Amino acid sequence: MFVQILLIASKVKIFKLGSVNLDGSKIKANASKHKALSYEYACKQEEQIKAEVADLLQKAEAADKSDIPDGMSIPEELARREKRLDAIAKAKAEIEKRAAERYTREQAAYEEKVAQRAEKELTTGKKAKGKQPKPPESGPTAKDQVNLTDEESRIMPTSGGGFEQTYNVQAGVDTETKLIVAAYVTQHTNDKQELVPTLEKVSSLSEELGKATEIIADSGYFSETNVTATEENGMTPYIAVDRQEHHPPLWDRFKEPPPLPEDADPVTRMKHRCNRQPETI
Repeated sequence: MFVQILLIASKVKIFKLGSVNLDGSKIKANASKHKALSYEYACKQEEQIKAEVADLLQKAEAADKSDIPDGMSIPEELARREKRLDAIAKAKAEIEKRAAERYTREQAAYEEKVAQRAEKELTTGKKAKGKQPKPPESGPTAKDQVNLTDEESRIMPTSGGGFEQTYNVQAGVDTETKLIVAAYVTQHTNDKQELVPTLEKVSSLSEELGKATEIIADSGYFSETNVTATEENGMTPYIAVDRQEHHPPLWDRFKEPPPLPEDADPVTRMKHRCNRQPETI
């Protein structure tokens, strides 16, 4: 439906793909964050319930039943605990699966940073500044969790403060017409991982709609990889590098940056572009 609307808008001459503004929004899941089970608590619960099951089995086998409270049904108590253990086992397996996927992503990012650092040192002949990249740790953390009502949702920080059980909805919008040209839902909390998928969606649109020329995004999308990927897709990146203070001094707002070096990398070129005055771009 999105594509059909865009094609109609293009045919009646009110839309032509150009600058695309990207942003994300957290949408609440149909589940409570209080139904989330952490890996640490799951392990504690599993240990406790297994001990209770062993105790119940011992009582069931004992000849003397005098210490069993009135109204207690050992088979029912065992069935409830077996059901709970099954739910915990599934939750732990899901958390461990996510942890393995995260480790794969983080390891790839770590190796890329190490390679870029080594290449920079080789090119400049100087030791790179800053701390060495830290390798990721494998396996789930104590706070990794899964929601027992909606396991596909995630607990994410929200703009108003605090955390909610949500999804991260991404939208790429044509700057001039405000028409949505790319939209999808993700489980990633961090928007930094969402620029490349948006580039792919925008690039795959029908040629009848034209070609996206620019990508505009806030600092949550900034990374060297994202800036380079935007250029490689034939688009000019305008991605905020960091958060800026409100109400900067008047003359700072109109100050031209120093000349751009001839050998500037994609990030340096973008920073220079974003600091230039509109009429000079």
